[in-house]
Amino acid sequence: MGGTYSWSTGETTQNISVNPTSTNTYSVTYSLGACTPATATATVTVNPAPTVSINPITICEGETGNLTATPDQTGGTYLWSTGSTSQSIAINPITTTTYSVTYTVGACTAATSNAIVTVNPAPIVSITPITICSGETNTLTATPDQSGGTYLWSTGATTTTISVNPTTTTTYSITYTLGACTPAIGSGTITVNPTPTITITSPTICSGNSSSIIATPSVNGGTYIWSNGSTTSTLNVNPINTTTYSVTYTLNNCTVIGTTTLTVNPTPILTVNSSTICNGETATLTANGSPVGGTYLWSNAQNVNSINVTPSTTSNYNILYSLNGCNATTSASVTVNPIPQVSVVGDTICAGETTNLIAIPNLQGGTYSWSQSGLTTETITISPVSTSIYSVIYTLNNCASPSASATVVVNPVPVLTINSGSICTGQSFTLNATPSILGGTFNWIPTGETTASITVSPTVTTSYSLNYTTLEGCTSAVVTGTVTISETPNVSFSASVLQGCAPLTVTFYNTTQATNDQSNCVWSINTNSQLYSCDSISYTFTQAGCFDVSLLSTANGCVGSNSQTAFICVEDPPISSFQVNPQELTEINQVINFVNTSIGAVSSSWDFGDGSVSQADGPMHYFEGTESGFTTTLIVTSLFGCIASYSLPISYKEPEVYYIPNTFTPDADEHNQTFLPIFTSGVDIHNYLFQIFDRWGQLVFQTTNHLEGWDGSIGKKGDDVQQGAYVYLISFRNLNKAGVKTINGIVNLIR
Repeated sequence: MGGTYSWSTGETTQNISVNPTSTNTYSVTYSLGACTPATATATVTVNPAPTVSINPITICEGETGNLTATPDQTGGTYLWSTGSTSQSIAINPITTTTYSVTYTVGACTAATSNAIVTVNPAPIVSITPITICSGETNTLTATPDQSGGTYLWSTGATTTTISVNPTTTTTYSITYTLGACTPAIGSGTITVNPTPTITITSPTICSGNSSSIIATPSVNGGTYIWSNGSTTSTLNVNPINTTTYSVTYTLNNCTVIGTTTLTVNPTPILTVNSSTICNGETATLTANGSPVGGTYLWSNAQNVNSINVTPSTTSNYNILYSLNGCNATTSASVTVNPIPQVSVVGDTICAGETTNLIAIPNLQGGTYSWSQSGLTTETITISPVSTSIYSVIYTLNNCASPSASATVVVNPVPVLTINSGSICTGQSFTLNATPSILGGTFNWIPTGETTASITVSPTVTTSYSLNYTTLEGCTSAVVTGTVTISETPNVSFSASVLQGCAPLTVTFYNTTQATNDQSNCVWSINTNSQLYSCDSISYTFTQAGCFDVSLLSTANGCVGSNSQTAFICVEDPPISSFQVNPQELTEINQVINFVNTSIGAVSSSWDFGDGSVSQADGPMHYFEGTESGFTTTLIVTSLFGCIASYSLPISYKEPEVYYIPNTFTPDADEHNQTFLPIFTSGVDIHNYLFQIFDRWGQLVFQTTNHLEGWDGSIGKKGDDVQQGAYVYLISFRNLNKAGVKTINGIVNLIR
């Protein structure tokens, strides 16, 4: 040990490492001291290292492939990364994977090789479904997850996209082939929504009016958009000219457009003259419509533009002018001035008198023309000496009346005579008047009697005057007749009592001034006459009543008498009674007037039934809380203390309370849209009828529901009536009274 080494490779170590690529001989020289170096050789045989290869393959996802190792030397062993020791292995990776194999031959270092198995995913193809409208064409597009393949549609097309226009909902399929992989199959459905159709009304209106255009689709449920932006199926318009409107109707994204034309015909203009005539004359009314070419219809059913009419009173004639379905209306007035009538009342006067004749027209404001002297005043003053006839004509509004006549009769003045005579005081005398003209009337002064003969009973010598008026009204001069009086006893009497309750005994005293020959007194009590003493008598009254008493006495050949009517009054107990006004209570708090109709009472005591009393004869009382009614009692007392009572229940009756407006305005705002009478009390709503009539008497509206008002329309279609005055008639039954009550009046409809 201790020498040095020198290898042929140049190393000087005892050991060297070599890596020859082929068989090679190596030598080494060992030197130790002065000794000759020793040399040795060694051969390193190099066997070639094996190699192995694997061809990479490509498979489709889900498929199985084979990998085979190919060595350059045989006789070795294999070890795959999968653990397999076969030369070939079957693999089915789900993704691209690298596989390796180690090949070992003898002691040589094993050879390793890698191979990539490319896994192509199986292609997927999809078709996006679409929705179209019937009649449309659209494109279906196949979308694969990998490009580069080929397409085959169920229609036979081989392009990525196809254009189709099915009439119904249809499913289309496609086969997509990429490489050796199993072709992908996809499908897509084209949903075909039916394209709707739409019809639109094409109304014709007159200028100034409005109308509704109605779009009617073949299938409901879509949306509308009109050319003016409206979105409802009905379009309310009022164009001034003929106008075209369009609407787009969309249902399930399918759209149809419809158009219509609303024809606007001009509303014609109509004029007509009016006229003034006298009753019995004929007027010509001529209407002119513009534009020309239309038809006329008068309210008297004539259909020409000019008519002749002979109304008996001022009348309006309505005319309708129609052109292209548009109407204009107006009216003409024929003022009929009546033929005035005049009358004159004649007179009867007495010779020498003056009278006035007055023309009396049935209408004021005209002029007069008298046949005598051309007088033109309404009243003329005349004084004819004999019976005469006067006539007058009255003219008003150029219409002259027939002549009216009156006769003024002139009668003679009568002459009158009268007799005179003598009587006793208390006696009667007949005065007789004799007129030169019979048949008239008499007027005695101062008695006022009107017969030819009068019987008088003066107490002193008296003159009586008389004038006489004939049947013709002529009065004589006043004549006088005198009645001379002889003294008659002045009869008088008195009684012990003048009134009382039955039975009543009364002593009568003769208080006549004594005369030398006073004798034979006859007392008459009521209808019982008897010769009694001229001093005093007693008489008992057994029945109630007032009795006449008279005394007849004779003195100096003249008979005197004195009669007292109802001189003695005998009464039964009084009768209590009263009346009330009003007879029923109709308010919660109310005043009642009491009328005392008691008989034979001098004092009254009232108990009103509510805790209040009164001593008045006919009181007025204020009742509160009247719903249950009250019973009022009257106690009366006669002059002689007789008492009677009477009670009267006063019931409460709910009154009629209602309100009926006179105007309403159905103009589509939020106020006063209906005419509705309001009944709040006293009305049976189950017996109720509410009717509306136009000015021709046509029934416009009717209901039996007291809560239903009239909205200004007529008929089932609810057409608006014209503005104007309408007659209402309301019939109902009062809850507290028998029979049906009717209310009528006028309501004004204003738009």
